Amino acid sequence: MKQVKQLIKAALEILAAQPASDNEYFEAVSTHYGPELVRFIKSGEHLAKSITGGKIETEKSDNGNLIVRWSEGKKESVILGLVSVTGKLNRKDLPDFNNWINRIVEKLKKGHTLLTSPNQLSKPLLEKILNRVKREGLEIDQSSFGKFEFDGVTWENIAITTQKVKE
Repeated sequence: MKQVKQLIKAALEILAAQPASDNEYFEAVSTHYGPELVRFIKSGEHLAKSITGGKIETEKSDNGNLIVRWSEGKKESVILGLVSVTGKLNRKDLPDFNNWINRIVEKLKKGHTLLTSPNQLSKPLLEKILNRVKREGLEIDQSSFGKFEFDGVTWENIAITTQKVKE
C-alpha cells in the first residue's frame, strides 16, 4: 500500500510540473528586481550546473504565476530562484507550491545538500520548509556563506544539510 501511495504521489508531482521558458523566468525577475539581478543569476548558473552535474530546470505553476528555477544532482540541489509573475503568491499557486515544497523536503530527507540564496521575502518560506523537515525527525545544519544586495534587497547564500536525530 505504501508503494502505491508513493507511486500516486510521484505521478501527481509529474502532472503538476509544467515547464517554463527561460524567458518567462527572467522577465519576471527583471520586472521585480531589475536586469542586474538577471545577469547575476545567469552568471551563477554555470556554477550550479557544475555543483550538481545536472541541467538548469525551469517550472511554473498551473496558472503560470509562480516560476521556480533550479538544478539538481545526485546529492545536491541548487535553487536559483522562485518568483511570481504578479509579485504575489496567490491561492491558485498553493497546490503547485506545496508540491514543490514536498519535493525539497523529500530531497533533504534523502541527504541532499540544498544551496539557495533567499531574500528577506523568501526567507520565511525557507524557514517553513526547514520546520517541516525538523518535524520529520531530522536535524538541520545551516550555514551562511555570504550576502549580496540589489536595489535595497539583501540575499543570503545558504547551504543546508540534514541528518537523522540521534536518540
